[in-house]
This record gives sequence, structure tokens and C-alpha cells, in this order.
Amino acid sequence: MSKEKRSIWHEKWCTKVEEQRKTQNLTQKQVAECLGISRRYYNQLITGKKPLKRKMYKEIRAVLKQLDPENLVTVIVDYLRVRFPLTGMDGMKWIAHDILEIPFKFFRKEKHRWHNYEHVYSFGNIFLSYSDDEKMGIILEFKGQACRQYEIHLEYHGYTWINFLATLWNQDVKWKRLDLAINDYDGILNIEYLHKKCKTGEFVTRCKSFDYRESGETNHYEELDGKLGLGRTLYIGKRSSAIYICMYEKDYEQYITKGVPLEDAPIKNRLEIRLSDERAERTVEELITNLHHGECAEDEILDEIIFGILNHYLYFVVEDKNQPKNEWELDPIWERFCYGRTRNIRIATNPKPFDLDAKYNWIIRQVAPTAKTLLVHDYQKGRTDLIDAINNAKPNEELRKAVELETQMIAKMKVKSKGIAEMQIEKMEVKEGAEEK
Repeated sequence: MSKEKRSIWHEKWCTKVEEQRKTQNLTQKQVAECLGISRRYYNQLITGKKPLKRKMYKEIRAVLKQLDPENLVTVIVDYLRVRFPLTGMDGMKWIAHDILEIPFKFFRKEKHRWHNYEHVYSFGNIFLSYSDDEKMGIILEFKGQACRQYEIHLEYHGYTWINFLATLWNQDVKWKRLDLAINDYDGILNIEYLHKKCKTGEFVTRCKSFDYRESGETNHYEELDGKLGLGRTLYIGKRSSAIYICMYEKDYEQYITKGVPLEDAPIKNRLEIRLSDERAERTVEELITNLHHGECAEDEILDEIIFGILNHYLYFVVEDKNQPKNEWELDPIWERFCYGRTRNIRIATNPKPFDLDAKYNWIIRQVAPTAKTLLVHDYQKGRTDLIDAINNAKPNEELRKAVELETQMIAKMKVKSKGIAEMQIEKMEVKEGAEEK
């Protein structure tokens, strides 16, 4: 590209960027602060008074995307643990049948114990545990993947997580832990940028500590263009406290664990709010009470409660040496993330069948190379040892039961969906017939 053509292209690019900035109601100062440069220097770059390098082109586009109020954000339940005031096998079966609506026959007896609970049963990643000490009650635990698996059941019955939390609330359970994850689909959050804010003291928190980690696998170094990493993670608070905040690059995690290309990962970042004991109980009470009264729309209530909790414990600011810290302005990226009113906040569901991906990945990465070597060895020796071992192996009973139940549930969902569709068609035909008459 000639110097003249490059100059014309640069001018058009800068004009387009400035139009986008104004459309988003952003000032040059706000954009410059997110870039870590002065407003004057940003203006010089945009007007061509200073050379604009390739890296800065990308950073400016990224910041405008992060500050876009139209960016999509959803909230999901990512972990749940409660204690029922019940005991023994009768209590376990009642919870399975009446609360979870999963036949207890699908639960498997685990060989290990959980803390002081001697008897542990599991269905996938849903755990029920009881102790010989009746005072300890029964623990119901949903791990992350369990939440996604159970959403098949919720959607089939037309339930939401709010409905399920209300059901638990009516049983007078003891709330032990509730994790809410805020999914960032458009890269609004910049974990590295927020870490720098922590290092410079440009944040306000009730938590007593923060931690930052970069981790990864060396065998992915070349694939990620020299970027070593599973991604960046920023922790605010301690695991033992009533609230613990964790934010990380979800796209890198998906790339390393499942091989999903970074550009194809739907969720770019995730912020998790881990609530324990009384703080978890108060949050559930607020959600149920406010939604039950119905004075505001669900998205407004969720927005107010969830982001209200987040900003009560943590928010980021912009340093102003002429003002005391309590008067520093809210960081523009954080402001857009928390107060972008154009988005529709909801507790989303993302139902997934029993996750076989991890098992397939383990087979492909760890077992397949060894298995192929043994197959070649058997072939050379005229034997069939490995094939015989696979054919004679007993199927994993837990996996078989889980797949069986979910197959039944999915089949019912398809029948139900088909029934609804047929009803809609019948209504349309009746309406069309009436109009013809």
C-alpha cells in the first residue's frame, strides 16, 4: 500500500471510529482512560498528528466493543449446596422423588465419604449425602455441570431456577452456598486491564485481598501465537469469606479443555459470585420475595439484586489526584458492564445432556495413542487381546443410568414440543377457516 493510499485509509478508519464513539455516547477521555493513555495523545492519534501502530488499531476497536452498551450479558446458576433437616435413606428418597423428581434408583452409592457424611449418592454431578449423626441432616449439592444437566428437567416441566429455589426455600433448608456466574459474550471485561487497576489501587472493595494468576500448557504455545496460557484469572476476597469473586477468560479455558478455537467460543469472560451461608440465604430471599410481589419486571429485579451485590463488594474507579478516592469516577468499562441498561438480564438456562465430551477428550488424548500402539502390536503378533478386553468389559453403570434417564427426558421433551407445535397449527387452521367463512 502506497503512503498516499494508507493515509486515505487511515483517515476513513479514524472517521468511522469517531462516529462509533459518538454513537455510543462516549467521550475521548473515557476511551483514552481504558487505553491507558491521555486524552490529548488519543486525539493526536485519531487526527493523524501521531503515528497509529497496528497494535493500537486493535486496542481501540477492542475498547469500543467493551464499552458498547448493547453487549450481551446473562446470569446462570453455577453451583448450589443446601442442607435439609431430614435424615437417613427415607429422607434421601423423598428429596430425590419429591424435590428433584428423579427416581432414586438412578443414584449410585459412592465409595468415598464427603466430610463427615458417611453415605454419599450421586446422579451425574448431583450429590445427596447423609450422616449417621442425625443432627447433620442431608446435603444436596449441584456442581457446575449438574446445573446444566438439571436444566433439561426444568425446561421439560416449564420451570425456572427461581421456581426451584422457591421450592427449596419452602422446605426450610439451610443455605450453604450459591454461585451465580455472569457470562460476558462480547469481551466487555478485560481481566488484564482490571488486574492493573488492582495493582494501582483503582478499585474499592470490602474484601481484604486479591490474587491474579496466569496459567497454561506449554504444548499450546505455538497454537496461540506465542501466548502461553489457559488465560488470566483475577480473584477478589478469600474462599472462606461470605462472598468470593472470581473473573477469568472463559474462551481460553474452553480452548485448552475442549479444543474450541478462541474466536468460536461463545462466552469470552465469566465473573463468578460465590455466596456462602447467610449471604446466600439473603440473596435467595431477595430474589424470591421481589419476583413474587411482581412490582418490577424480572430483568430489572435480577439486575438490581445481582449487580447490586457485586457493586456493594467491588467496583473499579479512575484515579483523580485532585479528588479523594471516594469521589473518583467509576471506570467506564466497569460502568458499562454493570449499568448497561439496554441489555436483558435473566437467569438463563443452557441445558446439556450428561457430558460425554470430557470422557471422549480423555480417550482421544490419553488412551487412543496407547491403544493404537497395542492394536498394532496385537496385529503383528496375530493376537486380539485388546479387542477382546473391550468386548468383555462391563459398561459403566453410572454412565448407563445417566444416559438412560436423560434419553427418556429428551424423548418426552420432543413429544411435548411436537404436541405444542401441532396445537399451534390446529389453531391457525381453525382461524383461517373462520376467516374464509
